[in-house]
Amino acid sequence: MLKKPDRRVLKTKKAIRNALTELLMYQSIESITVKEIAEKADINRKTFYNYYVSVFQVVDEIEDEICKKFNDTILEVNTKEVLKNPKIVFDRINELISEDSRFYECLFRMENNQGLITRLSDRLIKQTTASLMEMRIEETKAIIISDFFITGMIKAYRNWVNSDKAVTLENISDTLAVLISSGMNGFRENTDHRE
Repeated sequence: MLKKPDRRVLKTKKAIRNALTELLMYQSIESITVKEIAEKADINRKTFYNYYVSVFQVVDEIEDEICKKFNDTILEVNTKEVLKNPKIVFDRINELISEDSRFYECLFRMENNQGLITRLSDRLIKQTTASLMEMRIEETKAIIISDFFITGMIKAYRNWVNSDKAVTLENISDTLAVLISSGMNGFRENTDHRE
């Protein structure tokens, strides 16, 4: 039987992760110290070292966690349903973002740390490509679809975070789903019906 994680441990690690993410909005990862993270997370340095050996290990854990959540989201849904209606995936991603909105807001606002976003994008593209290939989509096409999907999705969410949020996350889901399933023709069909 698996042992349930200690709530205090999860709470402390989340505080460390959130502190690092906030610092990454204004500083490069190379300039962030354990002391700064500990102060922002309201813990002492010794507590930090109980869980991590370095700032970079926290970054690796953040990447792993986001990629795992994203991959789990893709694997949880029925392949045939997703091919008919990609909005299912976007709705799940919106749920993930809403569950920890402050964290994702900080992540998407990072200006000094494009490397982190790039590494995260690359990992998500690889995972999405693998998932599409499991759906029997040819590798070359899976790579193109994944690259377009992940890069566009991250850009759309980053723009949303940095906007006045007049557009809802649901509206972003709807738009991205139409774009993925029908391309520009999906929007033209909607316009043609209105005329």
